[in-house]
Amino acid sequence: MEKRLICHRLFIAFTVLSIVQSATAQSDFWEPCGHSIAGCIMSVVQNPSGDLFAAVKEQAVFRSTNGGASWFEFKTGLPNSYLTQMAITSAGHLFVGTYDQGVYWSTDNGETWSSINTGLTDLHIAAVLVDSSDRVYVSTCDGINRLRDNAMSWEKIYSTDEDTRVQCLAYGWNGKLVAGTKDDRLLQSSDKGEHWAVLSNRQHEQTISVVLAASGRLFAYKMIAAWGDGDGPVYGWLRSDDMGLTWHLVESILMLWPTPQNYLFGTRFFEIGGELLRSHDNGDTWTKLTVDSVDSLPPEVFYCFADSNGDILAFSTRPISNETRNGGVFRSSDHGDHWTQIHTSIRQAPVYNLIGTASGDLFASTDRGIFLSTDKGEKWHRVAFGRRSNYQYNAPSCYPVHLLSASAAGFLFAAIDNDGVYRSTDNGLNWLRLQHPLIDSCRFTAIANGPQGSVYLSGMNRSDSPILLRSTDNGESWMLRNSRLENVEVYALAVHPSNSIFAGTSKGAIYRSLDDGETWLPKATALSLHVVLNFSINKNGHIFASVWESGIWRSTDNGESWNQINNGLSSKEVRSIVFNSHSHLFAALNDGNIFRSVDDGDTWAFYASFAEIWEPERNSIALIVHPDGRLFIGFNGLEQFGVFRSKESTLTNIERLSNSAVPIQFKLLQNYPNPFNPTTHIKYALARAEKVRLEVYNALGQRMVLLVDKQQKAGEHEIFFRGDGLASGLYFYRLQAGDFFLQKKMLLLR
Repeated sequence: MEKRLICHRLFIAFTVLSIVQSATAQSDFWEPCGHSIAGCIMSVVQNPSGDLFAAVKEQAVFRSTNGGASWFEFKTGLPNSYLTQMAITSAGHLFVGTYDQGVYWSTDNGETWSSINTGLTDLHIAAVLVDSSDRVYVSTCDGINRLRDNAMSWEKIYSTDEDTRVQCLAYGWNGKLVAGTKDDRLLQSSDKGEHWAVLSNRQHEQTISVVLAASGRLFAYKMIAAWGDGDGPVYGWLRSDDMGLTWHLVESILMLWPTPQNYLFGTRFFEIGGELLRSHDNGDTWTKLTVDSVDSLPPEVFYCFADSNGDILAFSTRPISNETRNGGVFRSSDHGDHWTQIHTSIRQAPVYNLIGTASGDLFASTDRGIFLSTDKGEKWHRVAFGRRSNYQYNAPSCYPVHLLSASAAGFLFAAIDNDGVYRSTDNGLNWLRLQHPLIDSCRFTAIANGPQGSVYLSGMNRSDSPILLRSTDNGESWMLRNSRLENVEVYALAVHPSNSIFAGTSKGAIYRSLDDGETWLPKATALSLHVVLNFSINKNGHIFASVWESGIWRSTDNGESWNQINNGLSSKEVRSIVFNSHSHLFAALNDGNIFRSVDDGDTWAFYASFAEIWEPERNSIALIVHPDGRLFIGFNGLEQFGVFRSKESTLTNIERLSNSAVPIQFKLLQNYPNPFNPTTHIKYALARAEKVRLEVYNALGQRMVLLVDKQQKAGEHEIFFRGDGLASGLYFYRLQAGDFFLQKKMLLLR
């Protein structure tokens, strides 16, 4: 229990559930979008070139080379352990402490990390510090350690035990080291840690953090009362003007950061709102800096840093509940009087919907407005925001934007619960709130665009009655189209190329209209009485419906008949269906897997896992395929949200048939490269057309992946195989074509 108190800024972690699938979770398959920083920030440092580095608790270091506007995540070599604190030398060498795996360092700007623990007798690192002479210090449960000059080993310079351990270190402009202990002693060294003197003995219960300000004042975060009115001890910041002899309580501040310009920045307790405050008189008086405006500093600031230019960076990034607004990074060049948001983190935004345009632009509707990416997800910026019930901003509010759609003419529509419908005609730069009584104060469930300015919208009105609306003029006017749907909630809408309209309901029924929504007739009523979540229509006009706990249903005759197509799926809880330009279908399942079908849904094979980046059972999932073939997936959950994309295109994993002459015999060639990580090529030759099965097995004879299962033409064929979800080891790939059977080995090395 005691070791869990090493750093007061450690927060509760969530458990990533393992995937129930023959392949393991594919951490190498996905990458986060947006070059965004996310996580509980423990430390921020800057190298001589001006690059910024932020260590987050969640086992990653982020780097920004443009002053905090964009961030890149690095994990290579870091252990599966929480990060505690980071420090940097004048040469740019980075050192980061971990909760229970010791110290790691990087000499290549954070891109790769390696452990440096020789000489440490305890690997629980509470604090990491670099002094002005580039000496590196760490505190552990059994003392203070210093890195030996020109040697990659540590020497203990002060010993403690579990009850007296050093919990924090600070270095002042006066060249002195200060250490705070669990038993509330403050220690000081004036000779680089060779000797330590006690500044103060027990006045309170324990010292958790200590800071030396430019003025020479000493600030300490301590337990100031054993128990308060709540359920635990009371902590607070105290100031000493005489290096620890006497202490004075500072105003209720949770976190405190000094600057070289002799300002103090601090935040109030989270229950008061996480407001940012500034003091210019060593904490005697404080000025509130936060303003509740979309262009000003957000109310929840979790870290501040003064860069080499004297600018103040405020970080509002942390994986907490959906209550946090305006996640990102803010900069002030005038000591906090004015702020500019320089980074908006889509990784902090719960995502409800993803759509793409014909030009390849991507839009994400979130609970913080609408984000746009024009470069395949590399960078995102918010194009729609504002304050709820204040229409002067003339844009969707920062409250949840659940529904988003795009028409063939390029019009965008955003539906916001209990607010209304907005339209943009300039790719999201400006938005107009559509005025009509039928769309005011509604809770919206589905939206779809048809030809010639038609828009269909379903939901519940202010009387909590189901409604289905149609507009024929791009949302200027609306008409009720509820015939035979008066008492049915519609959760999915789609417009067929034949102009038929389909509505999926909460009772597992699918309705069709052939007259622009004037009348509706049921076309599928035996779907196990479960909710129809969404539709997807391919270029052949085939309609696919995902029905909760009933799997996937398909119609090839404009909705006249429907068939269940779940062959090969690991679960019938299908959340989303999409297809790429080759009409390959991709289904996101509730068990954290994506399955692919290359035969119009007749059979399904495991394609990828998103279990490692997903919070099972507590998330909505938005899935689309970009025109370049890559998958994009967005989450909205209690802990996991943001947008991720696949590192490779779904179009590169397809079967290829060469133009060479027909082979005279069947062949299975050795995969190349071999060994491989994670992609390899498998080639085979068919002397005649045959039903082909190509499978991958592990060394125990368990089938891991079904690559091909269909009739194929004579000729040479090539399959790209990804082993992202497989462990290192020996595998076998087996080809069966009619009576021909052959097996070869391949080696996956991580």
